[in-house]
Amino acid sequence: MIPNSVNEDGTANTTKITAQDYWTYIGKSNLVGEAFVNSATNIRMREASLGYTFPADAIKSSFIKGASLTLVGRNLFFFKNNAYGFDPESAIGTGNNQGLEYSATPSTRSVGLSLKLNF
Repeated sequence: MIPNSVNEDGTANTTKITAQDYWTYIGKSNLVGEAFVNSATNIRMREASLGYTFPADAIKSSFIKGASLTLVGRNLFFFKNNAYGFDPESAIGTGNNQGLEYSATPSTRSVGLSLKLNF
């Protein structure tokens, strides 16, 4: 493999090395974190909902005074995600680690249905 890097004089690196040599060097020089840092820039569909309110005359003969049904979706998709292959908001630890990827679990996409009844 040829690492995506430059030589000290600023020219493109064209030296081939083995993957084992690459990761050995990265591990010994404490650069492991750098290899997993990505841009956290993203534009996403955070939440979308689509609702329908039943007309009053459709339920006038029952004890229900009003009803509505709503479909809700969260974390549906990305319009743009510079962190290719993972959600930059899924992070390790408890600090602000956005954009740092160490085999994070996939983010959760949820879809739900809400029924609201008025009596």
